[in-house]
Amino acid sequence: TSWITSLRGAITGDGAGSASVDPDTVVHAATNDFHLTYRRDTAFTVTDLRVIVPAAFNWSGSSSDVSATDLGGTLSVSGDTITYAGVTFGADSTIITIAGVTAPDTTGLYPFRVQSKASTAFAAVASTPQVLVFGVPIPIADVKAADANGLPLKFGQIVTIHGIVTVANQFGGPSYVQDNTAGIAIFGSTFSGAVAVGDEVTLSGK
Repeated sequence: TSWITSLRGAITGDGAGSASVDPDTVVHAATNDFHLTYRRDTAFTVTDLRVIVPAAFNWSGSSSDVSATDLGGTLSVSGDTITYAGVTFGADSTIITIAGVTAPDTTGLYPFRVQSKASTAFAAVASTPQVLVFGVPIPIADVKAADANGLPLKFGQIVTIHGIVTVANQFGGPSYVQDNTAGIAIFGSTFSGAVAVGDEVTLSGK
């Protein structure tokens, strides 16, 4: 169905444009102003814009904390959804700023969904902006946990751990880090060459 939606958007202009976010990397519990840059596709007349803040992020949910450059229209906020209706553009791009947004404690990639409407319905613009959050370390045993079939529960997910280096580059890699729950191999010559046995480290990766 995704290619059908894409084809429909190419015809109607729903989902036209592209978007990016700044900052795109933050630390857990930090409060930032997020700036969503929307670049319109001048082949279509976009009438409405929508931004959906990730549910895990904390912010006021108030329209007073939302502003935009070179964008006219009626602003409304419902929960984590910010909508500009009946938009007019003063330039080929606009920057929508959401003030006072606090990042969650869990490491991961969080999408700020930007959607546009030109004809029928809102649709996602190209390349959904994502914010990488470096979160609170979790036990290494949790990182290594597997399901009944032996597949890692956190396979493909970005996680953060904290532990002591027990093997650095003595054996040419990998290195090993251990906490009070388990140990884990760390691959990468840059890391192995930068640490020594006994170092206390915090790492994020997948």
